[in-house]
Amino acid sequence: MTGNVAAFEGKDFHLADEIYEFGDPYDRKKLRVLLSLDVTRTNMGVKWISRKDNDFAQAWVKPYGKGRVFYTGFGHRTELYWNPAILRFYLDGIQFAAGDIQAPAAPR
Repeated sequence: MTGNVAAFEGKDFHLADEIYEFGDPYDRKKLRVLLSLDVTRTNMGVKWISRKDNDFAQAWVKPYGKGRVFYTGFGHRTELYWNPAILRFYLDGIQFAAGDIQAPAAPR
């Protein structure tokens, strides 16, 4: 995964989990992507991958009305719930959506 999120201290990290591939209406231009799959370090040879643009966002935020949305697809494997960085990431995301943490949400 690549991204710059406080829980991961700005470092790339490896994660084994079920990863979603988003189709329409997914549009990176409407989201602030926090983490993306690093396709150069991931097995992209599985037959069910169909995206041709290599845009595999795995966590993002966005404004919604007067509120904010936090999304991540992480959490399909039990051991993730014992990973301190993942738990901090979840907490930061929930606090962001609740308005307890101020951070940019505009697409970039």
